[in-house]
Amino acid sequence: MIKNIIFDFNGVLCNSYFYLPLQKSHPHYYQNISENIFRNKEYKNIIKSWMRGCMTYKEVNKCISKDLNIPEDLLNKTLVDGIKDMILEVEFLDLIKKLKNNNKKTFLLTDNMDVFDKYIVDYHNLNQYFDAIYSSSQIGLLKRDKVGEIFNILIKKNNLKPEECLMIDDSDPNEDILTRIGI
Repeated sequence: MIKNIIFDFNGVLCNSYFYLPLQKSHPHYYQNISENIFRNKEYKNIIKSWMRGCMTYKEVNKCISKDLNIPEDLLNKTLVDGIKDMILEVEFLDLIKKLKNNNKKTFLLTDNMDVFDKYIVDYHNLNQYFDAIYSSSQIGLLKRDKVGEIFNILIKKNNLKPEECLMIDDSDPNEDILTRIGI
């Protein structure tokens, strides 16, 4: 029987993107970031380092500023403003409340950056929905690192049985890891 539901953040609870306010205020900067940073193979390692907690958003913004000639202070401000503007999926938040009311434990496990821990969790009051929240930047591992070790950390820290867990994630590649772990 499923007793524990583990949710992903991006693509499940939220479909907003960092730097989104630039789309209105500075559309050319936003397009530049979208095309040259988040879709660029050369930046893939920087983004993964950011998601593993090896870099801060200010360090990443310094790289972006240097490479794309966008003012660093604008990037820092826009990133935080974009977090405040993020729209969470109300249907999922309502579902989580219902699950908790039916004695299910709920967890959030996300591949995310330092800004998730520093701003998103508190600003969007996510602690009210989850028994525990884990991010890759906090733990230093992405979901696919070390054959899903981050899932094992969540399971061990919360004394869960994998077969009693359900993961709601938008990333198909995580399915094989979840199957190996027994979720």
